[in-house]
Amino acid sequence: MVYTEKDKEISRYIMDNVPIMRIPAFKAIPHGKHSAKAIVTAIDAILTENEKVDFVPDIIVGHFPNPQLELVSKLKKCYQNAKTCIVMHGDNASLKRIYRDKLHKYMESIDMWGFRSEAIKCDFEKLIHPVERKFICYSGIPEDYITSSNIHSFSKPLNKFIYVGEMIKRKYPTSILYALQKVYPSTSFSLTYVGEGKEIDRIKKISKELGIDGNVKILGKIPRNDIKKCYDEAECMIMISKWEAYGLVYLEAMSRGCITIASRNEGMDGVIIDGFNGFLCEAGNCEELELIIKRINSLSSAERQIISNNAIETAKKLTDFKVAKMYIDDLLTYSVEEYVTKEN
Repeated sequence: MVYTEKDKEISRYIMDNVPIMRIPAFKAIPHGKHSAKAIVTAIDAILTENEKVDFVPDIIVGHFPNPQLELVSKLKKCYQNAKTCIVMHGDNASLKRIYRDKLHKYMESIDMWGFRSEAIKCDFEKLIHPVERKFICYSGIPEDYITSSNIHSFSKPLNKFIYVGEMIKRKYPTSILYALQKVYPSTSFSLTYVGEGKEIDRIKKISKELGIDGNVKILGKIPRNDIKKCYDEAECMIMISKWEAYGLVYLEAMSRGCITIASRNEGMDGVIIDGFNGFLCEAGNCEELELIIKRINSLSSAERQIISNNAIETAKKLTDFKVAKMYIDDLLTYSVEEYVTKEN
């Protein structure tokens, strides 16, 4: 959901049969701290709404630390028996900048921490401090997106590549051009770009300078379900972006049997195991990407097929339903553990 206008009043609506109350929270500076008044107003609105329907939460969850860390911490004082959780999406450095000397006080009120990826968890524990109760909060894909039969044979070295995502600098869409031009000097490859963005003009310019513009196709933005066919026609999906919290396009490509190359120390760490179900490359590093493609091509057809099949099996474990169940189970497990401990 994208909001194009600033909210001034509390709004209520239903989404997926779940009642939602959206509370606007003012902050004077973008990415800065919310005002004390905004926090008090939000807490009062939450308490009033819950009292109306006689609702007392067992678990309080906040995604993103600003202002949720402060909100959840203060709501804990009102619902002392509730368990609390904050899920981090990669904005770890903002914690110290926003909360300063109050950071650890607020963190003491949080019972468990979720992280959108293994890389975000590692960065958090290095930058802030280790936490005892933690879990990875994955996103999933629709089960019907996953191929029922792997149509890729990989009988020959890779030569059909695809990039799916925004055409912006931090995703390094042009790095792929340099790598492929080095791997295939005879230009015996194709590269399809799916998506929109400011880097499209640079893609066109660089591909022409490298003499590979005839190998490059730019489709623009197309419906999600239509991208299935693009994955099926390709053999390898590449996006070596930085600051990637997760990236569902990787999982979608894997679910169709594409050999997938993602960024190391980014959102797919822990999902993609290098050489097992895909490959990992330093973000934006076209020299390493070149070596990875050569490495894949040096494998036997059977070895490439195994990696493709492993990718599909990984995607099967990360469907919408399964990751939602993992999320709920992770939250409930801690609550049940605490309840049992108290009862005993």
